[in-house]
Amino acid sequence: MARPLRIVWLGLKATYDEMLLLAMLSLLVSLSWLLIIPGPPATAALYYVANRIASERSANFDLFKEGFRRYFVRSWIISGISLLMLVIFVAGFFFYLGLPSQFPQWMQVLSVITLYLLIAWLAMQLYLFPVLIEQNLRLGLVFRNALYLAFASPLFTGVLLAALALIVLLCGLTTILLIMMAPALVAVITSMALQDRLAFFRAKAESIS
Repeated sequence: MARPLRIVWLGLKATYDEMLLLAMLSLLVSLSWLLIIPGPPATAALYYVANRIASERSANFDLFKEGFRRYFVRSWIISGISLLMLVIFVAGFFFYLGLPSQFPQWMQVLSVITLYLLIAWLAMQLYLFPVLIEQNLRLGLVFRNALYLAFASPLFTGVLLAALALIVLLCGLTTILLIMMAPALVAVITSMALQDRLAFFRAKAESIS
């Protein structure tokens, strides 16, 4: 449990060190989602910058522009699939949950299964954009690797997800923090979490071999 909390702390410190740049980029991302079309590529561009920060390399606005152009199409595909599946799982959960009692018992159990699928899908979202930026793979492999990372370390992912939810909730108490800090915090922390997990699994593989 201590490891993901340490990642969160390091992410908070890194975000503070680059506060001016990240606040500006978070604002751009928030405004981009209001316009819809630039929303996904702006999000990918923020993660592109966050990846550099997580790697302790220099970051600037030119990186944001580069990431926006480079991931424009793929970010839209990822966001579209993510949103579609989210709608399907949420709708399925409430549909099965609201079935009248005369329906077979096994159909009502499907609400629990759908809830687990929804949680799994949300957990996978933590790693989608970080994997896209870090590994630059085909989209199918991005989803596969993100799903693997989410469940190869379930405790790590669960604590990280809860911590990020708390951070976003606290930022939501003040609109300016929600708009100008929450996107950057999530991007930096999840980018650091990805690099931590990749290093962990590499070390584990080397110890086995």
